Amino acid sequence: MAAGVLTTTARLRGGRGRLSARTVKRHAAVSLWLNSGVPATEVARRAGHGVAVLLKIYAHCIDGQAEAANQRIADGLGAEDDGDNEEAGEQAS
Repeated sequence: MAAGVLTTTARLRGGRGRLSARTVKRHAAVSLWLNSGVPATEVARRAGHGVAVLLKIYAHCIDGQAEAANQRIADGLGAEDDGDNEEAGEQAS
């Protein structure tokens, strides 16, 4: 299991005892889907969450994906990767 999942499950637990294996597996699955680039709306639908709840709980999973997002935008615009995409995304943030 990824270190991020263990850290987050410890935070979710909040000192109230152990989480069930089912809860840990569910959190791992949702985290994996988000880290794999599945759109938040689809992950929320599959997890039975609203998008706002999903993003509040799992925001750490989609943090730091600026480079991939910039590349998708450039691809959508038909632009060639000139190496400036990352810098442009950082300025927009």
